[in-house]
Amino acid sequence: MVKMRRSDWMRQMWTGGHRGRIDFFKQASKVIPYSGTDALNWFDSKIKGGVDIEGFDQPRNDIDKLKLRGRMVCVGGKYRKQIESNVRKVLTSNFTRQELSQIKNLYIETSEPLANAQWAGQCQTIRLYNDEKLGSIITIGKKWINNEHVLTHELVHAHRFATGRNYPYDINKDEKETELEAIARLTPQAIHSGICGYYTFLPKSLSAQLKDRKCLTGSEKKKLKGKRAIKKVKECYPKSEIRKVHFSPAENVDRYFLVKLPDGTKIEIHQRYPKGKRGNLREIKKAFKKKYGKEIKAWEYRNGKKVRII
Repeated sequence: MVKMRRSDWMRQMWTGGHRGRIDFFKQASKVIPYSGTDALNWFDSKIKGGVDIEGFDQPRNDIDKLKLRGRMVCVGGKYRKQIESNVRKVLTSNFTRQELSQIKNLYIETSEPLANAQWAGQCQTIRLYNDEKLGSIITIGKKWINNEHVLTHELVHAHRFATGRNYPYDINKDEKETELEAIARLTPQAIHSGICGYYTFLPKSLSAQLKDRKCLTGSEKKKLKGKRAIKKVKECYPKSEIRKVHFSPAENVDRYFLVKLPDGTKIEIHQRYPKGKRGNLREIKKAFKKKYGKEIKAWEYRNGKKVRII
C-alpha cells in the first residue's frame, strides 16, 4: 500500500517511467486532493488490497536517471537509449545550470505517435489542484530522436512554464517566441543543418532563420542561453522574421489542450507537428483516455477559444 500525501505522490511520478506515468494518471481518481490523516484514511478505505503503481512500490528497469549539472533528469520509453546522447548534449550545451534547476521534475521519453496523431514533439506541463507548478513531461517522436531543434524547442516550453513566461492562451505569440528562443540557443551546426520548425512558413525560410539568429546573437556562429537569451528574445521579437509567420488556422501547426483529472489536477499539453501534419482529433482523444483514464475532461484551445472535446 502506498501511503503519502497527494502532492508527494505526484512528485514521485517522475521516476516512474512510461508505465508508471500511465498507472499514475489512471489512479488519479482514487486519490483526493488534500493532505493529512483524513486523506490517508480515505485512501485506505477506497483502495482495498493495495495499489500497483509501478515505480513507486516495485523496482523499475525501463527508466534511466541521468545526472546533469547537479540535478537528475529521468529518461524513459522504449527508445530511451537512442535519445540519451541528444538529451545530454542539449541540456548541457543549450541551457545553463540555473535554468536546469528552475525546470522542476523533468521527464523525457520517446514514443511512436498514433498513425493519425503525427506530432514531432510534445510538452505536457502539470499543475496541482492548488495551482502549484509540478513539472514537465516531454515526449519526442521516434523520427526526431536525434533532432537538436525539436528537443530544444520543447525544453524552452518547459522552462517558460516553470518561470511563468508562457501564455498558452495566445497560441501564435507563445509559439513564435518559443521558436525564436530556440533559435538563439541552438548550436551553429543545428542552425545550418536545416530549416527549423515554423520558419518553413516563410517564403525565404533559411535566410529568415539566419537573419533572426544574427539579431539575437550578432553572428550565425554564436549562441546564447540563460538570461542573455531571454533578454535578446524580448528585444528582437518585435522586429523578427518569425513574427511575420501566419498560421491559418493555428491548429494546423501546433495544438494546445487542457486535461483535467477527476481530482482537479490540470495538465496543459502542447503538441507540435511537422508542416502539413495536423493530427486526427479522434486519435488524440483516444490517446488521452488511454493515458489519463476515461473519467477525464478535456478542452482544446482554438484561436484562443476553449472548446470542450471530452
